[in-house]
Amino acid sequence: MTNLSKQYNNFSESFSHYVSSTDDVIRKPFYQSLSFDFKGKKLLDMACGDGQDISEYEKRGAQCFGVDASENLIAEAKRNRPNIDFKVGDMRTLPYQDNSFDVVLSKYALGTVEDIGAVFSEASRVLKSGGMFAYLTTHPMRLFMEQPGDVKKDYFTQKDVDMVLFGGAFTITEPSHTFNEFLSPKYFNHFDMVYFSEHHDPQSADLPGRDIYPDFFIVVGKKK
Repeated sequence: MTNLSKQYNNFSESFSHYVSSTDDVIRKPFYQSLSFDFKGKKLLDMACGDGQDISEYEKRGAQCFGVDASENLIAEAKRNRPNIDFKVGDMRTLPYQDNSFDVVLSKYALGTVEDIGAVFSEASRVLKSGGMFAYLTTHPMRLFMEQPGDVKKDYFTQKDVDMVLFGGAFTITEPSHTFNEFLSPKYFNHFDMVYFSEHHDPQSADLPGRDIYPDFFIVVGKKK
């Protein structure tokens, strides 16, 4: 299993710099997808990184909390936003009580675990009835297309895939997934989907002139 905490700890400061300066391709469509009311809502940023998205959520009136697996990114988040309650924790075993939040958001994190269903269950557990759960994550097509060229590609078998971010500044590893894992009864038993979109991210191209295919997708759902 990929050790995400160690992976992002290795380049947390420089990663934060690139996210703040070049992440609008991802940030803009995600924020636009969040068309529901934030005012007065308790919000969990799940896999919050250094907490940069918290500013947007606070502007919309939410009371914000953040959790991430990387100790270094959480330390940076606390330095930048000492008024926010940030915790080190795993998305599959969130350190919060049942029915704690009105909103749970996650950006580029859900696909980094092998068992996505466990994250759906945890997001549902900490959400109040009728709460909103939105996530942006790596598209399965990208993970399939960027499997090593020297081996036969296999969409259905999970394997770790190296991906280039921010025009080559970083390489991270994620386990591959199928769309069935994201849009399965493990999701729909907990949530009603209200929004879905797919997007290309040219700044994450692994090779100049590569084929054009979706790099990430966004789902917004309401807890049943």
